[in-house]
Parts: sequence; structure tokens; C-alpha cells
Amino acid sequence: MILEVLVAVLAVVVLAGGALLFVAVRRSRSGTSSPRLAAEAPRPVRGSPAQVWAERAERAARAITSATAGRPELSGVHDDVELVLVEVRSSAAEVARLDQLLGQDLAPELRAESQRLSQAADQATDEVTRAELAGAAASVTDRLRAAEARQGAKETLLARMRGAVAGLERSRTEIAEWTSARALPVTVGDPVADLADRLRGLRSGLVEVQRLSAAGGDPGSGQGQPRDVPGSLEPRDGT
Repeated sequence: MILEVLVAVLAVVVLAGGALLFVAVRRSRSGTSSPRLAAEAPRPVRGSPAQVWAERAERAARAITSATAGRPELSGVHDDVELVLVEVRSSAAEVARLDQLLGQDLAPELRAESQRLSQAADQATDEVTRAELAGAAASVTDRLRAAEARQGAKETLLARMRGAVAGLERSRTEIAEWTSARALPVTVGDPVADLADRLRGLRSGLVEVQRLSAAGGDPGSGQGQPRDVPGSLEPRDGT
């Protein structure tokens, strides 16, 4: 009798443990493979500069991935390209976020409203009304400055994205030349190391501009302007 009770208790413990393990596994999987639960990053409008640059970066990265397949000496370059691509995507999402904010605070409307309130404050006949109108005008002016800073941040991000895409496409061309030959070209220095340095420079530039933009400032303004980094190429023709 005692043995039967012990077996029954053991069976209950085993079943309970299995159930807890199943729940834990399901929670673990849902926590690591369900990005839909998290807020999705905004996407740039189709055909917008950010979307075009991001798409070109994707194409260049795919070509590099294909060219470096089976080339262990270029595995590090492939990893660096992937990191640059991650930051290009993140920059495109940041531009989309700024576009959403700019759509809410259109500079021309804010500028006109600020002027209207300032004129009304100047024409007010009593101090209380004048102070209220002046305060409202100052509030609108603050919103205008924030909108102008966002516009500057957007333009700087797009310029850095353009430079990163140019760097990726240049890397694609170089790697295609290397992989079409039997060995890496004989040059002064290490061409693979030089390329890796340029790619890391591209990524650093994108990260820095995103950081400044997320902080609410204009990364293209005089103070806190991102420094030039190796490999940050910006073509003159805008393509």
C-alpha cells in the first residue's frame, strides 16, 4: 500500500515538473522569437530617399555576402558589412520617425502662428492679455525650433546613409575584383584590413548621428556635429 502511494505521488511530481518545463520553454521561445509583441520600428515611405538608400545598401550587402561565401579570409569583412547594414536600417527607421514628427509640427504653419501671436501680443491693450499672448508665441517658437532641429537631423542622417551606401558599393566592387582573381592583389599594406577599417568607420558614423538625433538635437548643427569618419563617402551627384 505504501509503495503504491509513493508511486502515485512520484507520478504526480513528474507530470507537474513536465508541465512547468513545457510552460518555461514556451515562454522562453515567445520571449526570443516574437518580435511582433515589441513595437515595430517605423518604416520610410516607399520611394523616399531613406527607403532608396536602405534598399541599395541591402543589394550591396547581398552581393558582398555572395562574393565572400567560401572565402574564410573575407569572413571578417562579411561580418562588418552586416553591422553596417544594421545601422543603415536603423537610420532609415530614425528618418521615418522624424518624418512622423515633422508631419505633426509643420514649420511654415508654426512660423505663421508664431508671428500672428507676436503681433497680437504687441497690439494687446492690457498686460495680462499681452503676457498670455507672448507666452503662447514663445511656446510656438519652441516647437518651431524643435521642428527645424528635426529637419536638420533628418538631412544629416540621409547624408550619412548616402555615404554609407557609397562605401558599401565601393566595397562590393573591390571584393568582386578580389574574388575574381586567384589571390588578393599585391599592394602596400593589407587590403582586407583597410576595407575592414573603412566599414567600421561607416558604422561608427551612422551610430553617432543616430545617437545625436535620438537625443533631440540637430547632428548637423555646429555644436555636436559628427566628425568625418574613415569610409564615409558622400557622392557629389546624389546617386
